[in-house]
Order: sequence, then structure tokens, then C-alpha cells
Amino acid sequence: MVERHILLSGSRGSIPLWLTNINIMDFNIKLQKLLTESKELQNKRYSLQRRKKPILNSKSPTIEELEVYRNQLKDYNKQEKSLISQLDNKISIIDNEIEELIKKEAGLYSIPEMYRDNAYQYAYNKGHSNGWYEIFCELYTIVHDIFLNSKR
Repeated sequence: MVERHILLSGSRGSIPLWLTNINIMDFNIKLQKLLTESKELQNKRYSLQRRKKPILNSKSPTIEELEVYRNQLKDYNKQEKSLISQLDNKISIIDNEIEELIKKEAGLYSIPEMYRDNAYQYAYNKGHSNGWYEIFCELYTIVHDIFLNSKR
């Protein structure tokens, strides 16, 4: 079987996939889709912040020109804040979906509820600087080595 030779790598070593109860292709496809969607939204957010602000064309503006400029700037700031808030909400929803996918696939829900938050926080703190896969590997290791006593 080919998948016996594929490993999930993390800083604490590798997890042979045949020891996991997950279909790595499905997990990988779901995670990649969510990450791509998140990246696209973050790029949109960045491009929103780079939009041109209204400018005052005159070196000695009249009161009316200042009033028009002030209203344009207010509208610009209001739109930008609203759009960025919407994108941030969507990004947050995707991040929550990724976390849920990792928790489910790593087997977090198979351990007693009183340990779940601590196990996930520990895995997150150990792995978040290296990305979602590292969090998954850390969490999988914790769940299966400590709670489920899987032999590797």
C-alpha cells in the first residue's frame, strides 16, 4: 500500500499515515481549499488598504472645496472600514473552519472534554509559527500518544 510510506512531518517527528485514521487526500484538499480562500480574502483586504484616498486639488481651497473634500474623505473612510470589517469576518470564519477541521481529523473529540481546550492550546502554541500542518501534527501526537496510546 502506497500510503504506508507517506509521512506527515512535524518538528516532533513524522506520523506514518497508515497509523492515522484520516484520509490524507481529503484532509489536504479541504485544508488547501480553505487556505486558498483565506489568502484571496487577505489579498483583497490588502488591496483595499492601498486604494487612493480623495485628494484636495487646490493649494488654497475655498470653503466649499474643503467641505466637498471632507465629505469625500468621510465616505472613503466609512467604506474602507466597512469593507475591511466584512473581509475580516470572512477570514475569521475560514480560520474557525480550519481549526475545526484540524481538531476533527486529529481526533481531539475522542478525548475527555475536560482536556480538549488544553490539548489544543498546547498544540497551537507549539506549532502555530510553522503553520496549520504543524498544529495538526502536534495535536495528533498529543491525542494519540497521551490519550489514545497509539503505538508508532
